[in-house]
Amino acid sequence: MRIAEGILNGLSADPKAFVNTSPFGDLFHAHADELLEAFERFRPSERTYSPLSFFFNFSHNVVKGTIVDALVRGSPWNLTLNDLLTGLPCEGESGPRQVLATTLMGYARRNPDRIRGQLTPVIVYDPRAGRQAYGIAMRKLRESG
Repeated sequence: MRIAEGILNGLSADPKAFVNTSPFGDLFHAHADELLEAFERFRPSERTYSPLSFFFNFSHNVVKGTIVDALVRGSPWNLTLNDLLTGLPCEGESGPRQVLATTLMGYARRNPDRIRGQLTPVIVYDPRAGRQAYGIAMRKLRESG
């Protein structure tokens, strides 16, 4: 199942670009029904952590924020960057991944970077945006499949 989740996470950024490009597009079209069915398991919700709801500009900002937070709290997180890139195993509301992602977003909101002239947090955890990204990706994949 982790393979299907990884494929969905990769496709969600720009599904049409991937499925309309060979050789990946050929493989996607050959297995579209199976993949779309497998992707349903990873539909984001308000109650469970989803990597589709976690946005960041550079992975080192996530790692740096996690380390700084551990220093502030005086206790390390028992999570890795890889743990934040998966929703498996599924954890309930306010599980450690969701708490860490929300904590990092709080720091990023309090210390935004200037991107294209606007102050912007570089780490965001937004379940609503994750559901929208999932919906758009699935719609585009179904159109292409």
